Amino acid sequence: MKLPPFENTDWWKKYSENSILLSYRGSISHGTFIPSSNPNSIDDVDVLGVYINPLSHYLGYEQKETYDFFEDQWDVVLYEFKKLVRLLSNSNPNVLNLLWTRDQDFLKKSPLGQKLLDNKQLFVSKKAYTTFMGYARSQLHKMTAGSFQGYMGDKRKKLVEQFGYDTKNASHLIRLLTMGSEFLKSGEMQVYRSDADHFIRIKKGEFTLEQIKQKAEELFQIIEEAYKMSPLPEEVDKEKINTLMVGILSEHFKIPTSEVHSCLNNYHRCKYE
Repeated sequence: MKLPPFENTDWWKKYSENSILLSYRGSISHGTFIPSSNPNSIDDVDVLGVYINPLSHYLGYEQKETYDFFEDQWDVVLYEFKKLVRLLSNSNPNVLNLLWTRDQDFLKKSPLGQKLLDNKQLFVSKKAYTTFMGYARSQLHKMTAGSFQGYMGDKRKKLVEQFGYDTKNASHLIRLLTMGSEFLKSGEMQVYRSDADHFIRIKKGEFTLEQIKQKAEELFQIIEEAYKMSPLPEEVDKEKINTLMVGILSEHFKIPTSEVHSCLNNYHRCKYE
C-alpha cells in the first residue's frame, strides 16, 4: 500500500518539531484502508499526534489543546500532551489505540513519546467498557438513522444510497465491539487487525443491514460478558499517571521534577522561562 508523502505537508512542517508522537490512525493503523483508486474508497489518510506546548502556554491563559487539519487526503488531529493523557485516562477509544499502534505506523516517535508508550499499562482499566460501548452505540445510531450526516461527502452519500445504510459506520461498529471485548479480556489492544479483510468487506457493502445488526447484537452480548469477567482494574491509578506526566514535562523543559508542580499550578512562583 503506497501512501502519499507527508514531509512537505503544511501540518508536518509546522508541528512535527514540537510533537513527541505522530502516527497513522484509523483505517491505516487497522489494516482496513481502501485506497482512493478504488471506486468504493471513502477513507482519508488519518494521523494522530501528541505535542507539548511552550512553557508559557502552561503558565498563562491560552492553552490550545487540539489542532485539526484537513489537507488534500490528510485528516490530522493533534492533541496537547496533558489533554491526551486525560483522554487516555478516560479510555477514549480514538486515542487509546495509539499506545498499541505498530512501530511501522509511527511517523515520529521521540524518546519522551516512547516513555509514554512504555507506560501504556497505566491506562488499562474497565472504563473501556463504557467508552467502547458508547462509541459503538453512536455508530449504530448513525448507521441506522436513514439520513445523510453532515460529515458525509458526495461519494459517501452515494454509497449510503446504494446499500441502504452507512457501511463505514457499520465497519466502525463491529470493530469497536470486537476490540473492546478483546481489551477487557486481556488488557491489550489489537490495533492492527488480522481480520482486516472482514472489515473491508463490510465497508464495501458485502453484508445486508440486517446481517450487520444481527452481528452487532451478538457482539454487544459478548462485550457485556467480557466486562463482567474482566480481570482489569476498575479505575486507572491517577497518582501514577500524574507522576509519569510530571516526569515527561520536567524532562522536556529541563526543569527539576520538584519544580514542575509549582510551575504548572503557581506560575508566579516559577523561576523558569
